[in-house]
Parts: sequence; C-alpha cells; structure tokens
Amino acid sequence: AAGLHRSLKESAREAVRANVTIDNVLPGSVDAERIGGPMKKQAAEKGVALALAIAPQCAAALIDPGSAERMVARLASAVVGLARPGERIALELEPGEGLKPETWLTVTRPAVVKGQDEEALFDACDLPGEEDGAQPLLGLGFTLRMVRGVAESCGGRLVIAPDCFRVRLRAAA
Repeated sequence: AAGLHRSLKESAREAVRANVTIDNVLPGSVDAERIGGPMKKQAAEKGVALALAIAPQCAAALIDPGSAERMVARLASAVVGLARPGERIALELEPGEGLKPETWLTVTRPAVVKGQDEEALFDACDLPGEEDGAQPLLGLGFTLRMVRGVAESCGGRLVIAPDCFRVRLRAAA
C-alpha cells in the first residue's frame, strides 16, 4: 500500500509539474468534471495551472454527494482565487493508510498563505503587506470553516498543513 501511495503522489506531482489535468470520477461522492470544468476556467483566467489527481482505488466517501461537491468546489475556488499567475494548484484524492477505510482530499495551499497557522487563516481579512484592493482572505476563512463543519458532520476532519489543506472523510469498506 505504501508503494501505491508513493506512486500516486509521484503521479500527482508529475501532473502538476507538467501542467496536466487528470480527470476521473471521485467514487460515489463527487463528479470531478462538474467541479473541474469551472475550476479549470477560473484557473486559466488567472494564469494558474490546475491538476486533479484521483486514485482509482479510493473507496466511496461516506458523505452526501451534493455536500461533497459543494465542499470540494468551494475549497478549490477559494484556493484558485488566491493563487497568483504561474502557480500550480493540485487537488488529489487518495485512500488513507490507516486501518479504518478513509479517503483523503489534499489541496495545495497558494503561496500567499503557505505556512500561515490555522488562526491566521481563519481570522485574516487581508493579505499581509499588500496594498489596498488585494484579494481578501475572508473568503478562504469562511470556506475553511465550512469545509471543517461538513467534514466533521460526517465523521471526518480538516487538517491544515503548512503547504496544503487535507480533508479526511470516512469511506465505505
């Protein structure tokens, strides 16, 4: 399983480096094309590369499909909205490595918020050091609260890592 996990991660990294989009269906939860289509347009308008990497062996997440789509779409939109031209944003779906069945959604954090702690992300309204008219972080804070609430409502959780946002969802066995 660890080798498969590493190969998926390598494939996702290669896709991001090559600016390749890998579309698939998130098993039983989210239609990647319904989310990926609008996100690709938003990313292209901003000059941001967007890569979707979905492991085919992911179990279906135990979450309402509509809630899953809204959660993923809003998180992706908020992240792409903060990305700067030339950045690459990856959305990856992969199985968990623990004993319990789970699926992880990982979304790259845009450079402007990399390394910021959870409190700063949830409370910030403007980008530090930016001039008036800078892209507000308020939308990201709101989105992260929503993602956390949706994930927790179905037994999952939001993990804020220095370089990405990770959402753990319980999955069917």
